[in-house]
Amino acid sequence: MSRHLERLLEIDALLRKESRQTAPSLAEELEVSERIICSEITFLRDRYHFGCDCAEAIRVGAVIARRS
Repeated sequence: MSRHLERLLEIDALLRKESRQTAPSLAEELEVSERIICSEITFLRDRYHFGCDCAEAIRVGAVIARRS
C-alpha cells in the first residue's frame, strides 16, 4: 500500500475517533507538516466528498471535526 493511501486512511481513522483533533495534533501524530494534513483533507473533501475542511481550522488553530 502506498504511503499516501496509508496516510489518508490514518487521517480518516483519527477524525472518526471521539477525541477532538487539530491540524497540529494530526501532523504530530502522523509525523508530517500541517500543510500536508491540510492538503490530504482537501484531497479527501474534493475527491470523496469527505465532510471536513481544514483550511480555516489551520489558520485559527481550531478543532477539525468531521461532518456527516
